[in-house]
Amino acid sequence: MMKIEDRFEFLCDIGMLFCFLERWCPENNVMADMGEGWRPDVTEEYYRKKGLSRAKVNTHGERRAHDINFYMQKDGKWALMAEPGFKRAEIRAILRPVGDYWKMLGPTNIWGGDWENPFDPYHFQRN
Repeated sequence: MMKIEDRFEFLCDIGMLFCFLERWCPENNVMADMGEGWRPDVTEEYYRKKGLSRAKVNTHGERRAHDINFYMQKDGKWALMAEPGFKRAEIRAILRPVGDYWKMLGPTNIWGGDWENPFDPYHFQRN
């Protein structure tokens, strides 16, 4: 578990990321909303049993990971980019500036869009 001082710095970085998104989203025809922040261990276990998580450590439970939902226009409606119909390469290319900004905020910040398996471009974490 990170010390409270480190978790506070993580919170500040998340705040800076939200400020970045306030500018970046309208410029790129993307919308965003809050995803999962804190996740209790019982929920993490449920996700593991359902195959929705392969994480060995519950970084959300340790308060050092946060998910953000991203949406794009599709057929005249806002569509969640995590839904079928969006290609991995397309999502990675669109969200690359967001991930790069996140990583620039701190040397231990990790963006799930850099991962191949699982590919999780909605995941922002501090190690």
